[in-house]
Amino acid sequence: MDAIQSQIIRFNGEPAGWFSLQPFCDVLGLLDDAKLREIPETRIVAECGAGSSEDDSLADSMVRYVQMVQLNCKRQIGASDFDQLNERLANVGRRRARGVMMAQKEMEDSLNADLKVVWDELKEAYSGADKVPMSMIGYVGSVIPSADIAMLDLTTEDAVFELGMPMKMTEAQLDALATRAKAQWSVLSGSAADYTADTVGTLGQIICGMAPADVESIPAARFKEAMTVLSEVYWCKQAVAEKLADKAVAIYGEPSTWGMSEVAGVGAVIGGLEAIEAEKHQGRSRCED
Repeated sequence: MDAIQSQIIRFNGEPAGWFSLQPFCDVLGLLDDAKLREIPETRIVAECGAGSSEDDSLADSMVRYVQMVQLNCKRQIGASDFDQLNERLANVGRRRARGVMMAQKEMEDSLNADLKVVWDELKEAYSGADKVPMSMIGYVGSVIPSADIAMLDLTTEDAVFELGMPMKMTEAQLDALATRAKAQWSVLSGSAADYTADTVGTLGQIICGMAPADVESIPAARFKEAMTVLSEVYWCKQAVAEKLADKAVAIYGEPSTWGMSEVAGVGAVIGGLEAIEAEKHQGRSRCED
C-alpha cells in the first residue's frame, strides 16, 4: 500500500496540492490516514460525491471480486495454488488502482495479461470452462477466448445478462457469445423478430455478435431500454452498428432534431450513424462524377 501511495505522490505531487480530485476519486482509499487528512473533507464530498464512494470505486469492486473468488475457490484447489491465485487477483486490484498513473493502453494490456491468467486458473479450479460459475467470471469476461465462450453455460437469463453487460470484446468473442446464447438460452430459439424488449435488454452487447439481418428484423421499439447498455458498447462490428443506428433513428427521430438527452442516450451508436452518412456522401460523389 505504501509503495502505491508513493507512486501516486511521485507522479502527481502531494494530495493537498491536487488541483482536482476527480481523477483520484477511485484511489483515495489507497492513501494513509495522514495523507487523506491533508484533503479537506468538503472537497472530497464536493468533487467525488456519493458516486465515488468506497462501495462504488473500481479498486473496491476488484477487492469484492477477489473476496468472492477466495470464498468459492478455496475448497476447490490446494493451498499453494490458492495462494498463487489470490496473489494474482490482488495484483489485478493493484494494477486497477495504479491506472491513474499509467497510459491507458499500457494499463489495459497489463491488466488483461493478469486476467487471462486468472481465467486459466479458474478453469483449472473448476475443471473446465463450462463449470465455472457465472458469478465468478466478473472482470475476466472480457478476456475469455472464443473457444472457451463456446463452452460456457448460458442456459439462464442471469448468465446471458452477466455477459451482455458492456465489457470490451473482440468481434470473434462477441460472435461466439451470440452463437452460444442462441444455442443454449431457450428464449432465443425462435425468430429474432419475436424477441421481446426484455429479451433485447438482457442480451445487451451480445446483440453486437448477432447477424445484421437478425438485428434488423427486431422491431425498433424493443431496443429503447437496451440503448442504455448499447450506448456504452464502442466495439460493435460495423454492420450491426449501422442497424442499431437505424433503430435509434426510428426511436428518437432524425438526428438533426436530437437534443443533449438523445445524444447521451444513444452514445456509441452514433458511430453507426456516422458510417451511414459517410456512405451517403460517397454515393453522391460517385453520381456527380
